[in-house]
This record gives sequence, structure tokens and C-alpha cells, in this order.
Amino acid sequence: MKKVLILAYDFPPYNSVGSQRPYSWYKYLPESDVYPIVVTRNWDGIAYNSIEAFTKCTGDVVKEEITSKSASYYVPYKPNLRDKLLTKNGRVYGYLRKILTVLYRLLSFISTKFDNRAEIYYHARKIITEQGDIDYIVATGEPFILFKYAHLLSREFSIPWHADYRDDWIRNHSKNASKPFQKMLLSIERLFERKYLSNVQSLSSVSQFLVEDIKRRTNVEHCFVVENGVDLNLLKSVAYVSNKDFLITYTGIMYDFPYMELLFGAFKIFLEENNCNINIQLRFVGIDSQNNMATEKAKELSELFPHNVKILKRVSVEESIKMQLESSLLINLIAGDPSKGLIGAKCYSYAAAKKPILSITNSESTDTFFFKGRNIHTVVNSERAIYDYLKSYYEIYNSGKKIETDISDEEVFKLSREYFTSVLLKTLKKNYD
Repeated sequence: MKKVLILAYDFPPYNSVGSQRPYSWYKYLPESDVYPIVVTRNWDGIAYNSIEAFTKCTGDVVKEEITSKSASYYVPYKPNLRDKLLTKNGRVYGYLRKILTVLYRLLSFISTKFDNRAEIYYHARKIITEQGDIDYIVATGEPFILFKYAHLLSREFSIPWHADYRDDWIRNHSKNASKPFQKMLLSIERLFERKYLSNVQSLSSVSQFLVEDIKRRTNVEHCFVVENGVDLNLLKSVAYVSNKDFLITYTGIMYDFPYMELLFGAFKIFLEENNCNINIQLRFVGIDSQNNMATEKAKELSELFPHNVKILKRVSVEESIKMQLESSLLINLIAGDPSKGLIGAKCYSYAAAKKPILSITNSESTDTFFFKGRNIHTVVNSERAIYDYLKSYYEIYNSGKKIETDISDEEVFKLSREYFTSVLLKTLKKNYD
């Protein structure tokens, strides 16, 4: 049996898209006679919002979960000064926190003393020293400091390692590279990226565009796509609840892009045209604690139409899937260019729910690789297109017909995390064995 050591920061019980990716490898690799060993941080007692993620974990010792099929180690997390400011004072002292964030971000690449995630590295090193039979190392980022730790472990113990990019390190849509200071930081980080990938065996990312872009920048030869996917077992375990309303749902984080302006205008016209019928319901799930221009626009829409638009708290993955299944339409807000494969991880669970997806982008392009030309997924970038889409499906709803897509069960399986874990393993074996 092969052993793979996985370095991951986000991991259950923390509820995020980032945690589900390494967890799927942990869950499905044993089915292919591979023993996964995950080293992550301790998330016990951490609520699922951006501030509490920076609080101290409940224990000061490494928590272990070891079975005949897998092992996971949860190392203690100790907040640094930036974290303490955030958890104690909320979002005040914003500029000071930003300065500290930049300092820790850069200094962590120079010395582990400045990184409060370094316990992941030290415990991974201890595991290798004690067991001595690790076949591969996989590091998934963000945070990309884990690439440094995989680089060091690979160099010390001569174990091949694989870099997994959930997002691009340098050209990340959440980083404003147009600002001079941000440009300088990214230039410095590009040097670290090249340094730490100097001994990488292979790398993966979530779309073909990102893979090609990273490959061009890093000159790593073995690069391939491992998409995000959806846990079908979880989908099947959720009891379906029928719904009588024309229910439109958005779940997850909302990045600060102008797409909400488009949805605001189109939905306002659509709702007023239909006399604010109470059977038209739009809900935003999980954005209640977010603060940016996009979320403020969603909250403004809720205040304008309190009986039709709801802002809901973040929920568990199971509850989120239940909400998707009971919906008529699912909204996706794309923070990037869909023609470059930037569609959002939620599209996989949306599509598997067999409900039509309306993806709204502020990009000029509405092209997409994700079920292009099918009733599964439609990309729009104007108020008029959003309005027309809502109107057409509302007519179907009023006719009494069931709203569903033409996606097949075989296509759904190829959206699963189980399937994409097999893609990862197949490529690792090809490049490493």
C-alpha cells in the first residue's frame, strides 16, 4: 500500500470549499489501496465565519485520528498579533492589521518563526522521521506557505511532492494586482513560488486555463487538471423536500465584484412586474457576516423587498445541499472570466442537484466550458439577460411543469469528488512510479 502525506490548512470540521478538496482525497484514496496521512490545523470549537477562524483552538496537543485506512493529525493553532487584533476588536484597526498581514505573509517565507501554521511542517517532519515509508507528499494551497514546507520535506527526505493550486497564487482574482504595492508583493511572492517549485514533481489546479497559466509561469513539466467536484454520497444522503415557491438560491461567499448591481436591477424589475408575488423567493445563504459592496447590495435588496428576499446565516454542507435541491433556480456569481474556466466550485453541487444554474459575471465574455449550450448552465453579463432568464423559468413554474435540467447520471458522476480523486491518483502514479 502506497502512503501519501497531505499538507492542508483547511480541513473538516471547518466548513469551506477548501476543506472539502483534501477531505475527498482522504476519503476516497483508500479505495485505491493508498493510505492518506493528513496533517492540518485543529479546528475544534471554531465557528464557521472569517473572524473565529483566527481564534486559538481548544487543545494544545496534537489530536490524532488513526485507522487501518487513513490517518489525520490536527496540530494546535496559536493566533499571532494580527489574529488577536481581529478576534478581540473585530474589523477595527484595519490598516494596522493589513500591515501586519503583509509582514507575516512575507516573513513567513523567510523563517518559520513568523508563521503560526509551521506546526503543520514540524509534525509532518516528525511523521516522516518516525515512519520512514512515505511515497508522495501533496500540499494544497492556499495558504501557499505549505508549498515551502513540502519543498523542505522533499529536499530533506528525497520524497517526490505534488503542488495543488485551489486558486492561482500570483494571479488570484481576490488580489488587486493593479495597485503598485500589491504588484510589488506579488513580484516578491513570484520569486518564492519559483524557489519552492524548483523540486516539485508535478502540479494541479482546478481548470485548464489556470494549469496552463501556472505551467507557463513556473516551467513545471507535469501539470494537470483536478476539478473541485461534489460529494455525491452527501447529496444522496440529504432528504429531498419539495417546495411550492419559485425559489431562487445563492449559497456561499460573495466576492466584492459589480455583479450584484446587475442582479439587483434585474430582480427588482422582475419582482415589481409580478406584483411582488409572495411565491417568488430569493435567498442569499451564508453572506450575513460578510461586509463588502456586493453583500451590501444584496442586503439593500432584502430591505427593499423583505417578503421576497432573505439573507440567511452560513449553514452546514448538508443543509446547503438541501437548500439547493429544493430550489427552482440556483444563482452563481463569477469572480473572474468564465471563458478561462473560472466558474466557482459551487457549480459542481449546483449541477449535480439537477437545477438550472444562472451564472452572473461582470466579465465581457459569457463563454464557458461548463456544459456550454445546455440548460444546465447559462452565463450572463447584463440586466436584460438576467431578467429574460428569470421570466422564462417563471413561465415554466406557472405552467405547473417541473423545473429540472437534462444532465445524465453519468455526467453527474463525472462531477464527483470521487471521480476527480481517481484523476489525481492516476496522474500521480504515472509521474511518480
